Amino acid sequence: MQMTQVRVMAEVRLIDANILKEAITQYYYISELKNPFWFRLITDYIDNAPTVEQPTGAWIYNQYDGNPKIGNWHCSNCRNIVYGWKFQKPYYNFCPNCGAKMKIGDNDNG
Repeated sequence: MQMTQVRVMAEVRLIDANILKEAITQYYYISELKNPFWFRLITDYIDNAPTVEQPTGAWIYNQYDGNPKIGNWHCSNCRNIVYGWKFQKPYYNFCPNCGAKMKIGDNDNG
């Protein structure tokens, strides 16, 4: 009977690899058990690790019933609604729901 391996996609986290590498380097130099092979292996793995692109999106305003004062701002990436009035343009530079980098969309509908 052949066993198949199932890989579960773990949640992706954006980390600062430079800080991680610096912490490992500092630990290596203060440690009494220095092993250059493992140190080089770990730091090379950090340097060659795949990168994750941060999603991007735009704040889009949708008006209700043709009235430009009644509507909401939502993220174009995840459709999460953040604000309910036209004059309240979102001040976030990222979506609090999905983490996408944001800008004000071109279709303000009014």
